[in-house]
Amino acid sequence: MAALSATMQELQRRKAQRSTSTPCYPPDPAHRPDAILSRSLSSDWTMLTRMGSDDEQSFQTPAEKESARRMAEAMVHFREVLAQPTIDIDKLKHLSHSGVPGKIRPAIWPLLLGYWPTRYGARKETVHKKREEYRRLLAQHLKNEKDMNQEQRKLWHQVKIDVPRTTPKGFMLVFHHKRIQRALSNILYLWSILRPEIDYFQGLNDLCVPFILILLSRYVGGDIDAINVYQLDTLSNENMLAVEADTFWCMSHFLAHIQDNFVISNTGIEAMINKMEELVRIHDEPLYRHLKSVGIDFLIFAMRWVITLLVREMPIKSLIRLWDSYLCKTAQMVTLFHLCVCAAFLTTWSDRLRKFDFSEAVIFLQHLLIARANVVMAEEQIYTHLCVVCSSIIIVLMLVLVIVVFVVLLCLLALTLSARAAAAAIQRSSQEIHHIMASASLSPSSSSSSSSPLSFSSSFSPPALMSASLPFASAFPPVASPLLLPPPRMGSSLLLDDFDLELD
Repeated sequence: MAALSATMQELQRRKAQRSTSTPCYPPDPAHRPDAILSRSLSSDWTMLTRMGSDDEQSFQTPAEKESARRMAEAMVHFREVLAQPTIDIDKLKHLSHSGVPGKIRPAIWPLLLGYWPTRYGARKETVHKKREEYRRLLAQHLKNEKDMNQEQRKLWHQVKIDVPRTTPKGFMLVFHHKRIQRALSNILYLWSILRPEIDYFQGLNDLCVPFILILLSRYVGGDIDAINVYQLDTLSNENMLAVEADTFWCMSHFLAHIQDNFVISNTGIEAMINKMEELVRIHDEPLYRHLKSVGIDFLIFAMRWVITLLVREMPIKSLIRLWDSYLCKTAQMVTLFHLCVCAAFLTTWSDRLRKFDFSEAVIFLQHLLIARANVVMAEEQIYTHLCVVCSSIIIVLMLVLVIVVFVVLLCLLALTLSARAAAAAIQRSSQEIHHIMASASLSPSSSSSSSSPLSFSSSFSPPALMSASLPFASAFPPVASPLLLPPPRMGSSLLLDDFDLELD
């Protein structure tokens, strides 16, 4: 109870601090850019380097174990690059193209995008200035909604509609949190105001998802799986604004490379989709002809792929791994690489798509990438389920063995008790037999004595009884014991007359 009370008091204190404190930059010293890189090179990362996994250190499948081994090897090279006073960005991009370890991704992505300078000495000052600049822009354009003109109010209204629709799988509660929705609304509105040459479009909110998760993960240990509502409730205002500012600048740098993707023109989306069609035609002409024969236009499904960069189609962890490679490309190469990825996913299902008509193909293409991801994950899940089944069988067998041993012990106990009971019964029967024999051996005339009845010896053993009866034996003829009589003859009955007793 004392621990619970202390925890509640701490939560109330932090809540009061957030409501009364004025946000300021830079954030906590432990979360500054230079501190993040320093921690990535400190002894705390020894275990990650030795057993290093991207996000996990417990291996469930062979594929995950192999991936963790590769990440552990890559971490050694990342440490060497990050330890330099001036980071070799080309070498960093070469390493990042094969995947970035999850715990240092919050530091690598800003470097790849050019938001963080490569020189260590200038990094802290630059980031501080950019966060202050974002703070001034926010105060300038979003100080009061009443000061907005009609066009700005329309934009703000559309942003407010799109933000609640941002529900990435596995992080729905996180993006429904009021602090994330407020930050996302500020980022989308401010970016659209500062980029009047590009009209606001649906899907811009989806492009913020990877950046928010990665930059937020630095405050929860570098693992996006650790992000939850409790972490958001306890995050300070300055750190939350740092995440918001860093997300804005990272997204701005990234969208500057691919801004033609959002313009419907001969050099924008239409041109990209035409290139994608050409790639499919060259790589898989039968599929291309079939899609055209049933009347499917690539704009039906490919436009969302191009605009959102597969954010809505892929699992978030697979998407982040793909974006590791996207951020390493130049402005021209990232677009071409993305088109190649989309064409590869499409042709993977060539055999199935060629059997569909228009409606079936359209429905299937709406869920193409999710189905592909499920098939890839199913191979690993089979191994996991097999391990679970085998473990269950072993547990059941062990339980059966325990039950059998318990039953055997019960049987042995029952047999022991039965043997003891039988021995006790035999002993009582023997005593009764001796008693009967002793009683039959006593002289009957002693009962007619007028002086006193016969007193038995305390030993009550047959020899004692026999010795006590010797003085009377001469007065009476011998009497046969009933237990020593031969069995009666057939047809006759054992009567008292058969005994030759003279009791006179």
